[in-house]
Amino acid sequence: MKDSASSFWKKRSDKLKKENRFEESIEAYDKFIEKDDKYKKKDYWYKKGRDFFEILNWDEAITCFENDLQHNEVTFDSLFYKGVSLYKLEKYFEAIECFNKAWESRCGLYMKYVDQSKTLTKFKEFEQAIEYGNKASQVDLPPGDFWLVKGVCLYKIAKYDESKLCFDNGLEEDPQNSTMQYFLAKCNLKLENPDECISILKKCAKNNKSLSKMLMVDDDFNELNNNPDFAIFLDNPLL
Repeated sequence: MKDSASSFWKKRSDKLKKENRFEESIEAYDKFIEKDDKYKKKDYWYKKGRDFFEILNWDEAITCFENDLQHNEVTFDSLFYKGVSLYKLEKYFEAIECFNKAWESRCGLYMKYVDQSKTLTKFKEFEQAIEYGNKASQVDLPPGDFWLVKGVCLYKIAKYDESKLCFDNGLEEDPQNSTMQYFLAKCNLKLENPDECISILKKCAKNNKSLSKMLMVDDDFNELNNNPDFAIFLDNPLL
């Protein structure tokens, strides 16, 4: 009976989640845990945090991700989603700290393998170098969203050089991402590169039909108001 009750609440939680009924899904999942403690697995707090994340309950999501990080092995995903939740609460410095830790958790291993491969190549240990190169290629690097949100956080605290680097990295993975192109243009303007800013906006216009309207209400672009090239661009953004 205990197993059947536990199974019922687990299936109900999964079904509710698929229907985007996240608050009910959380309640069902908690009942599933109550029925059978053996299922209180490592991903309990992470999954619960993701459910709160989906219903935009940032404070509860952060609490869950913190519990996951405290009781389990540090993971990129918990750090990343905690960082995004902090970003949504406009806690940019704390969010950046999470993103930096997330980068270290995933990319530290990648860089270790790459360095080992380079060292072995230098000493002509080619077979081992290839082995470590293969290990490096198997490490999942951060998704484009990582670079986008971290870049925006850095932009909000006026660290434009670091913000620009994030968008450059993100666009290597997703060259047509208009949001990253838009913020990259803003960074270049803040770094006193108006020509590069306009050049990037031209690329952005091909992927974002609402760009002209966005530019008209974004005060960050006010300093381009007297720029003739910018005026021409606004008249014909797709040229």
